[in-house]
Amino acid sequence: MPASAILGQPEAIGGTVGTINKDWDQTVTSASNAQRDIGILQTIKQLAPAAATGPGADRRLLIDKLAGALGMDSRQMQATATDELAKNQNMLALAGGNTDAARMLAEVANPNWHMTKEAIAGTADQLISQRAAAVAKQKYLAPAKAAADAGHPEGYVAGLQRWSEMGDPRAFQYQHMTADEKAKLKQSMKPVDQAAFGAKLKQLQGSGLLQ
Repeated sequence: MPASAILGQPEAIGGTVGTINKDWDQTVTSASNAQRDIGILQTIKQLAPAAATGPGADRRLLIDKLAGALGMDSRQMQATATDELAKNQNMLALAGGNTDAARMLAEVANPNWHMTKEAIAGTADQLISQRAAAVAKQKYLAPAKAAADAGHPEGYVAGLQRWSEMGDPRAFQYQHMTADEKAKLKQSMKPVDQAAFGAKLKQLQGSGLLQ
């Protein structure tokens, strides 16, 4: 038996470790501000009904809250074109990098605001679920990352594969839905998609990531 490592093995291991570290760094970054963002999004959701249908003061309060989350002055925020605001780095971060969601949030600051309270709440719920999924991913992969640091990267690779199969953000939104909302979501899916979604829910519950 040769005493040296198999040709190419060190490079392969080094590449795997590099990939793991890169994914973990992204995971930690995504989860680091999750609780803060969830609080902001919940506030936006709570203020949306009054802001959409009530007096101007309620709308100004919502704009102030969103502007504060973006590190902007509310007057500056209102003066910025919706498309430009949607491209704002902090807006994109709050929207989880989703430009469509960022654009919807940016509409809140538009003087010709036409978003309904349902649209705002729906967008906020989607983004909250994405943040919850980011936290769950970090929690799920943390033990595997520790093992990888100790020289056993295979567990992280396998865990990441399992996460890619079950880590659907809709699952984290689903657990907070009303019975009617759950029924509507299921009705929007084909039978095969319903079965796949149900399997994801069971996997996440079995992993202790869902209630």
